[in-house]
Amino acid sequence: MADTGAVPRGFAPLRAAVYLFRPKGKDAALGRFDGVNGASALAEEVTLRLARHAQTKLAASAIAIALFKRVRAQPQVIRDSQCIGFGQIDKARLSAARDAPRLAGETQSLGHVLIMRQPGQPCVPHQSRATAPRTVQCGFMRQRSRLRNLVEYVLALVLLKSLEWTPIGAANTLGRYYAHLLDRAVPRLRRVAHRNLNLAMPELDDDGRSAIIDGVFRSIARLLVSLARFPSIRAHNVDGWIRIEGTEHIAAALRRGRGVLFATAHLGNWELSAFAHGLVSGPMGILVRPLDNPLIDRLVERRRGLCGNRVIYKKDFARSILKALAANDKVGILIDQNASLDSGVFVDFFGVPACAGLGFAKIAAHSGASVIQAYALWIEDEGRYLLRFNPPVDITGDASRDTATLHAGLEAAIRAHPDQWLWIHRRWKTRPPGEPSLYAE
Repeated sequence: MADTGAVPRGFAPLRAAVYLFRPKGKDAALGRFDGVNGASALAEEVTLRLARHAQTKLAASAIAIALFKRVRAQPQVIRDSQCIGFGQIDKARLSAARDAPRLAGETQSLGHVLIMRQPGQPCVPHQSRATAPRTVQCGFMRQRSRLRNLVEYVLALVLLKSLEWTPIGAANTLGRYYAHLLDRAVPRLRRVAHRNLNLAMPELDDDGRSAIIDGVFRSIARLLVSLARFPSIRAHNVDGWIRIEGTEHIAAALRRGRGVLFATAHLGNWELSAFAHGLVSGPMGILVRPLDNPLIDRLVERRRGLCGNRVIYKKDFARSILKALAANDKVGILIDQNASLDSGVFVDFFGVPACAGLGFAKIAAHSGASVIQAYALWIEDEGRYLLRFNPPVDITGDASRDTATLHAGLEAAIRAHPDQWLWIHRRWKTRPPGEPSLYAE
């Protein structure tokens, strides 16, 4: 294939057939991916993440290096001869990539084998496999421009500083105004919320759904104000923002010596929940997905860390979480997001099958950590939040059953405070095979 020249800035076509052999050492005892789908999802995630943050054209070698580093960091075992594909690659561009020598060294040092094939060639499995696994093709990967990142960052900084430096009454008014602007500027959010409520609470009429959605945006406003005020929230004044109950459950869990996993959600004020816990009960780890804009991501991360909390990114979450739990530490994880078929299981959620990630339940079972559900909910009469730590959840070791149990508890909390959950998220996006999308417009 002839060299096509420089990759256009908007996208980079990539394709790789990658053989991943089982890594050696202690990681091999910690579990395994569920077939080729898990590996394919991993490749896609790494590719898209690199595409967001690359400052120049995407080199195929850099994609592969990132993939292998990610695989190495995962405390799972990818089965022998796992073959995955993503995007499309130009073989000539690969051979010309400046990082090609380093790519060869990386793959050898990691004990893996990388085989690049021209587009159209079949991906042939290792002889130990009876049949070739399915490959997954990603679409075009769009790169965010520096200008866009900078403009978004300036707007976010102005928003936060306006809420931080104004008197609290004015900040609350501003916060509601900003949330209203979000509602008007992105009408899709309200449409998604209406659809979700129609699925989850069909007994509501249109006015009832609208009232709950209005409350969701008010809840977002309160969260923005608290996040902006993190620099001024300290241990001596945090009780003006939030009241905490159930810390005895944390103390009892820590006495077991196996760490604590907090199962929380986008309900109430999840940012203030973790922040207040860090101030009152000591720092904890918080699992987050990096924001698309790296400048805003660093801005938010600095504020999250003002109380001593440590950010754990999803790219290496399993190893980091297991290490923290082995040290009898605490880690908070949001469990209410939609999961892919590769990594989740369908559980009953408001009477509708919802795909939920199995990772939390698997880590809980493997580590033996105590699992505590906790949510910071706004109490109007008090004018502050109530962070309640519930008694530990019994973990059976059956990941599907434990995931369903956690979501049953989450549903009960949402039903008690429906206007404080993030209904604007397409929670039921993933459907069982053959079932149509619930969000077709």
